[in-house]
Amino acid sequence: MYFQLLGETRFWRGGQEIRIGPQQRRLLLAVLLLNANESVHRERLFELLWGDPLPRSATGSLQAHVSRLRSALGLGLGRGSAASCEVALRTVGAGYQITVPSEDVDVHRFEALVCRARSAGAATALALYGQALDLWCGPPLSDITNDRARLELCLPLEERRLDVLTDQIDLRIALGAWTGLIAELTALASRYPSRPRYAAQLMILLHRCGRTADALEAFRRARESMDREFGLDPPARLRWLETAILRNDSLVQDDRFVVDGRYWLAAVDRDGHRPRQGADKDFASRRA
Repeated sequence: MYFQLLGETRFWRGGQEIRIGPQQRRLLLAVLLLNANESVHRERLFELLWGDPLPRSATGSLQAHVSRLRSALGLGLGRGSAASCEVALRTVGAGYQITVPSEDVDVHRFEALVCRARSAGAATALALYGQALDLWCGPPLSDITNDRARLELCLPLEERRLDVLTDQIDLRIALGAWTGLIAELTALASRYPSRPRYAAQLMILLHRCGRTADALEAFRRARESMDREFGLDPPARLRWLETAILRNDSLVQDDRFVVDGRYWLAAVDRDGHRPRQGADKDFASRRA
């Protein structure tokens, strides 16, 4: 079996895609899969599937959806039944639990690849991050039109993807995998002004490419975006980076500055100052 949530909600069994049913049933499956191997209380399911006010038919409708979902998955397992395969959908207390191997759900496969990347060497980590990000086929649960539920369920997933993408870009910069990266970072910095690290990465890359004037222009755009969108100045670390580029600070050229994945946290304190000599001597030890 294989379940897709990173895109439309889809399900394959034996290499054949199986129709799950109406949207509310697909949302139910998504909630259970996001909480795979844990029980989800009925009240939580009521909240996500129907909201307030709760229709009087909600309890019966939920039971019917679960029953038909079991049939669609080819399970037919109820309370107290023994699992006949690795996937099971059971009633547990006042809720429901789907048991499924993590590699059979794209969200959990994504997390497993990211976990492996965190403890791998730089080149291997870059490849693993690429495999993880390739699992995304579009916005999560893109076929679900329940905007309230989608926002609650998918916003953490989107934030996680952006975190992983940021770490992958750190490695691409450090390892010289720069093809197409300036255009990609320009778009990311413009789209996500609340994530100034994209602007920082763009500034570093442009400076390393000998385009210092463009790097400083990227800072100016980031500053204007943050002021326009949030009424805020750039964070101290980003202001420090502008100064470092103006001074041609050697740290901006150091691969350790990006390869750790926390470069502007380790290299600059909260007030935008360089650490004392030797304070970051093991800066890249986890990626060496």
